[in-house]
Amino acid sequence: MAKKIKKKVLLVICEGLSDDVTIHKALNNFAKKQVERIQVEITDGDIAYKEDIDEDNCVEKVVQIVKNFKTKNFLYATDFFAVVHIIDTDGVFMRDSSIIEDKNVESPIFSGNNLLTPNKELTIERFHKKQKIYKKLLEKETIENVKYFKFYFSRNLEHALYDKPNATMSEKIALSNEFDKIYREDAEGFYSIMNSMLFAVPNDYIKSWEYILTNDNSINRCSNFIVLLDMIRQ
Repeated sequence: MAKKIKKKVLLVICEGLSDDVTIHKALNNFAKKQVERIQVEITDGDIAYKEDIDEDNCVEKVVQIVKNFKTKNFLYATDFFAVVHIIDTDGVFMRDSSIIEDKNVESPIFSGNNLLTPNKELTIERFHKKQKIYKKLLEKETIENVKYFKFYFSRNLEHALYDKPNATMSEKIALSNEFDKIYREDAEGFYSIMNSMLFAVPNDYIKSWEYILTNDNSINRCSNFIVLLDMIRQ
């Protein structure tokens, strides 16, 4: 009897429930021929903003997520297709001059190509921290001997998909549920809409990151998620 070839597991690390609902089922359907299953681990917010995480221990944080997942599911590195980390850029690679202090806003909010914030100094501090953390993570090509890739939505998922950078939580939930309903079983439609979000981003993993790190490109509406879909197809 021929030995059955075991397909791989794709672990997706993302920030919140709306990311999970938007991506999970549609990606699972798209990748079903190449991947046995897709598992999502939610970090309950961007790890770069957590007080106990900095550029010195951020890699270890991701290592721990992957290690715990492997242990919980009795998996080895050879069982993985890859580990994929999904982030919202939040426009953090923008120039400091694009951050405007405005005491009339309660929290940071995008206005055109600027970010209005009640505390410019604190926002710049948080953004610089996130810059350092994700540049550090970009240096890592493997985690726990598994290929490790980072993909982004800019300024966030709702901006990239719907041009709504300041969506409320209730709007995020409604939008993600509607997206899931439309694309969970439409692989070509899912591919098409993700491809449409490239805009000026090069369809290449390394070059897509070079783009988002340059000037104010991280406030542009875009995503490099299609690069993942092309990796899966190949």
